[in-house]
Amino acid sequence: MDQRGSVLLLNAEQFSITRYSLCRYMSTVNAETTVDTVASQAGSVVDEVAIAAADSLLPVEAVQYAIDYVHSFTGMNWWAAIALTTFLVQIATVPFLVNQHKANTQLAILMQMVMLKVDEIKAQVKDKVMADFV
Repeated sequence: MDQRGSVLLLNAEQFSITRYSLCRYMSTVNAETTVDTVASQAGSVVDEVAIAAADSLLPVEAVQYAIDYVHSFTGMNWWAAIALTTFLVQIATVPFLVNQHKANTQLAILMQMVMLKVDEIKAQVKDKVMADFV
């Protein structure tokens, strides 16, 4: 809005923002050549992931394959596939987080009860020791 309260209308040439694409773009010049090229590239990428995962431990290998699957399934760029995979893993671990918080709350309550009992026992032992010396 300008100073008079009217709405300013901007066209695309006046107001441009640099945008980042979340998807891969494929050329549609020649469909047969494009399909062959993509198929050959997809095979090499899968081979690269398999080679990299072969030298890794099982959890790392699973994460590599998960990121590759998200990248292949969604068509997102690698950075977006990594971010989405991270988000999905965090969402998947929410039930475990809730369970952990419940267990920690119960543990804190039990620790308070144990400390009260320990204080009672200390007081009883102290009274008994003092009674023996008198």
